[in-house]
Amino acid sequence: MERMLKWAEAQLIVWPQRPYDDAFMQVRFRTLLDFLRSDSDSGRLRVALGPHHGGNRYIFDRDLAITGIKGPGAAVPGYEVTTVSYHGPTVDAAINEFETQFNDIWQEHVAVCKTDDFRRIRTYVISRLEGMAPVGAQPDRPR
Repeated sequence: MERMLKWAEAQLIVWPQRPYDDAFMQVRFRTLLDFLRSDSDSGRLRVALGPHHGGNRYIFDRDLAITGIKGPGAAVPGYEVTTVSYHGPTVDAAINEFETQFNDIWQEHVAVCKTDDFRRIRTYVISRLEGMAPVGAQPDRPR
């Protein structure tokens, strides 16, 4: 993601509620928080915090959709099925589904933050993530 944001724009929905051990989640939260803080001045990434209905999805340049799907109730890391689609209508449907969910969550953030400034919304998302993180997941902050 860091390399991609040097040349591309991205929208990201995060909802790091997973049935993993705290030690595993500590690493995930720490990595996510470090990334969001390090890229805090980039307008290329809009991030929203909320549940995403569907699999873990990457959509590239409106041409390719990669989706990772877990089975119901699966409590192990990783995905059971990963699909790759170049089929235009399938990619368009994935884009529309994602954009609808992202925009709904984004508008909730705008209402809470009383602004659509990506920096203020990112600060809000980071603050909420910090409250969700398991003990020990907080990265060391620069002094």
